[in-house]
Amino acid sequence: MTKHDTDCGTVAKPIKSKFEVPWSYWLCVFATLVIAGVGVSLAFSKDERDRRTGFACSIIFLTFGVGGLIWPILRRREGNGIQTAFVHFFDMHCDAIIFPMSRAKQLITVLGAMFLCVGIATMILVADDSSNRVKGGIALVFYAAVLGLGFKSLLGQRKGIYLVPNGIVWNELFRAPCFVAWPVITEAALFGKKERHVSKPILSFGLKVSEPALIQTSKWTLKTVRQPKIQHGWDFYFFEETIVAPLPTVVETVQYYLRHPEARSEIGSSSALARIEKIETAAPQQVY
Repeated sequence: MTKHDTDCGTVAKPIKSKFEVPWSYWLCVFATLVIAGVGVSLAFSKDERDRRTGFACSIIFLTFGVGGLIWPILRRREGNGIQTAFVHFFDMHCDAIIFPMSRAKQLITVLGAMFLCVGIATMILVADDSSNRVKGGIALVFYAAVLGLGFKSLLGQRKGIYLVPNGIVWNELFRAPCFVAWPVITEAALFGKKERHVSKPILSFGLKVSEPALIQTSKWTLKTVRQPKIQHGWDFYFFEETIVAPLPTVVETVQYYLRHPEARSEIGSSSALARIEKIETAAPQQVY
């Protein structure tokens, strides 16, 4: 696999997204902040053990609570980012259509990992025994890795879904890019992914492929691709809030080029963006 830089080009006319945050999400954020408040109160306790517990509790839950609170605000401020670009993926040097991943999720991941690294490092310094230092060291290594990967994703090529004349480049956070040729794709559709502690399935865009071995990616990523198929029936998927574009637009665009091979040569041009703008996003979609 060679370098995969992008040179951004024309941006499509903004399309209003129907991104919504369920009430259960806000309930979880509120509960997390309440626990963080309890931790803060314990951090000022006279008992040394309670102070350590409160310090650890406040760092962990405050990080996730504040991150969960500001993420929907940042996400809703993101405009539609559908655009064309000249890309360099898998020895391909061509024009592409990009359905970008939300930058807000990447930014929250980086800031959260940074705060946790500082907090955990502080806890290691004030730990009262070696076993707690070892546990803290393991956690510090993990979040340091998350921080490094998060920074790499922000500084590198934009994450998201890339349509190229030969197929689709699926570029996720924390995984190597995957190239799926058009003939390998068997299905592209919306489906409801059921998540724990969420009453309503999360609208997602999924891809099915005929044979995972035909996917071009790293060996480690190829192993991880098989797990979603076993769990959910889809080889690749993105949540609605992850892609900065209405998912029906993404689905209808991919389905169009699946059905019309003769039109794939226009991918990456202004005529492709014009076609996307004409797609009826309000048309009924079958959700699995």
